Amino acid sequence: RSFILMIQWMVPAIQIVATGNSYAMDDLYLVLKLSVASGTIASVISEAQIFLPFREWVKTKSVFFGKLFRCGWCVSFWIAFALESIYLPNLFHSVVIIDQILTSFCIAYGSGLVWLLITGLMKLTDK
Repeated sequence: RSFILMIQWMVPAIQIVATGNSYAMDDLYLVLKLSVASGTIASVISEAQIFLPFREWVKTKSVFFGKLFRCGWCVSFWIAFALESIYLPNLFHSVVIIDQILTSFCIAYGSGLVWLLITGLMKLTDK
């Protein structure tokens, strides 16, 4: 029974590939690219030495934003929401505002994973 449910879940994705719906595939690739970009930007802002003076300055102005800019996971979410608002990928093809919110969370989650990967590699290499 679970196999049938899995097949039913995969059918829309298979139909997209089989019918050559390039708009859906383009949006999926765009979401993946935005996730990588957002995660990379977040790791630079929250971890890189070049942004240390900026993070320290923000920390003196606001405790909340000081903590926010030190958390790459948090920064990646805000960057993902901004990038989604600029590029407007359409993953779910539903009501526009709902689609934008859901797509933003997909980008944000992907960017958070990219941030975790980058910071994990930085810690392994002692950078």
